[in-house]
Amino acid sequence: MSHYVQGLFLIWPPGIGKMHPALGIDLKVIDAVYAVCFSTALTLIEALEPAELKYELKKNQSNTS
Repeated sequence: MSHYVQGLFLIWPPGIGKMHPALGIDLKVIDAVYAVCFSTALTLIEALEPAELKYELKKNQSNTS
């Protein structure tokens, strides 16, 4: 049986200690021969924001025609 997870988000207040368990999970996933992409919430938001703006632009253009 194969396991596939598209995303895992650890959401706690600042200073609680998300980094340590996140890195531990990453190492276990890598040991199981899966790929891992580690990112902070800020980096993820900065990467997704331009894509969201492009979608909104396309969405607005289709509504005006």
